[in-house]
Amino acid sequence: MHTVPVLRSFPSMTASNPSPMPVKGLITHQHPDLDAIFAVHMLKVHGTKPFPGVEDAPLTFVSANNLPDGKTAEQLEEEGVLTVDTGGGRFDTHPVEGQDNEDKWDTCAAQLVAEALEVDKDPQYRFLLPYTLNHDAKGQSLTSREASHHLLAPHGLVEGLHRLYDDDQKVVDVMRSLLAGLAKAGAEDEPPLKQTAELFDKTLTEFLRREEFGDPSHVRKSMPEWTVQGEAHTEARARGWETRRDLEKLLKMDAWLLAGADNAMPDLELERRILLPHAMIGFAALHGEGTDAYFEAVFPFLQAAVSREADWFQAIDEVERSAKVIRGRGLSLVAIASKNGLAIKAARYRRGANAVLYYDPSAGNVTLQSGQKPDGSPILNLTRISGRLRAAEIVKRKGNGRKPPRNINDVGLVEGWFLHPSLKLLNRGSPKAQDVEPSALSWQEIIEMVRTDLRPDESMPEWFCPPDKCLEAQCTFYPLRLANCHAHRRNLRETPQTGTLGDLFADKFKQAQKQQGKGKGKKK
Repeated sequence: MHTVPVLRSFPSMTASNPSPMPVKGLITHQHPDLDAIFAVHMLKVHGTKPFPGVEDAPLTFVSANNLPDGKTAEQLEEEGVLTVDTGGGRFDTHPVEGQDNEDKWDTCAAQLVAEALEVDKDPQYRFLLPYTLNHDAKGQSLTSREASHHLLAPHGLVEGLHRLYDDDQKVVDVMRSLLAGLAKAGAEDEPPLKQTAELFDKTLTEFLRREEFGDPSHVRKSMPEWTVQGEAHTEARARGWETRRDLEKLLKMDAWLLAGADNAMPDLELERRILLPHAMIGFAALHGEGTDAYFEAVFPFLQAAVSREADWFQAIDEVERSAKVIRGRGLSLVAIASKNGLAIKAARYRRGANAVLYYDPSAGNVTLQSGQKPDGSPILNLTRISGRLRAAEIVKRKGNGRKPPRNINDVGLVEGWFLHPSLKLLNRGSPKAQDVEPSALSWQEIIEMVRTDLRPDESMPEWFCPPDKCLEAQCTFYPLRLANCHAHRRNLRETPQTGTLGDLFADKFKQAQKQQGKGKGKKK
């Protein structure tokens, strides 16, 4: 890493140093994820002594790459503003300019907050905290392969809420109620599956009675066959909704729960206890089962699940129509352009790809997401690919021949491309960083740059690499020592070039062969 060391000046907020810091504002990134929301939630619930005023402090959403007025997290704290999951502050793990935060790459904002507030051992968070840490810091989701489990897990629900509400504060408020419900249920022993099943069926039934849906974009050709049917299935049939694909996973989960099926819930208790059915147990304890407050708490998540499912099937259609598969180095990568961010997951699901290159033409954002090996390490070398794309960005904006910066392959934001510390994600802009200028590279040029990494024997694109020569020190890519460059120079050595001595000798050799052939013919 080539970053300037910065002296950290954050005071410790623990029992050994209880000096309070009055807080008048909180800042997190746009399009907040589970980690950011959970961190904010714990600060507001448990942080009133070390951070007086935090419970009522307004929450501001900023680009993940910039804090207000160019200030640092330290400067904002001096003004009574805490930054969470952004800006490189005490409750952030991301690298920022002049500070790589490498000592925190194996943790997450929620874990940092929990430790600072000394609630990391609190029984109510014994499932939520490790799940959030695995998902955010390690890029690991559920071990369960059942899609309905992922749909009803916090990471799937927050994704659905962002599709349901175009309002970050609304998403935070609703998600905080989920965290409260999961925390309440998490502090208690796991209830019998029958109890969970009965509550889920009653809740889903009432949801179907009260909700109104537009015409579905996707339906099954025939009715699903459920081994056990509950009141929710009867209600769906009465309303003519039993073949809707956007309700299918909810009805399937209901049938499996009622049947006590082995796959009704994940095998691991940690994964069972963070799903929506267990949040319903917590909601019932907090608000009273069947009350208006209970339904007000749980219905947004069922709505989010339905909304996400509708978009999911549309994403699958787009992948079927326009996804491009690129193979190389024994890997497969899918490139897809779509306004629907679920196309990333749909491409991996439908094409079985090791990685996905995604472009959102409406915002100009680019995401390259790597799958992972059994040991959790990334399949793609995004460190090397980030250097390629950043160098290409320099060429397009400033011309070829510019020497690349020493940090061309570093984690963090370089030349507008952000490499995540997990090394499984490379972004050029995102819903969390909406102020990033779109790449100067076209979508096809981005595909070309990634494809050449998968195919090291191919030459680099001709828009900066002449096919008949190597620019060497006059090429921005030359210092990167890429395999493609070595292959290009080898081909130049082995293939005679027009107008060169090699070309002349090749012609002489061909003429000699012809003459030799004529001589043999005369002897016959």
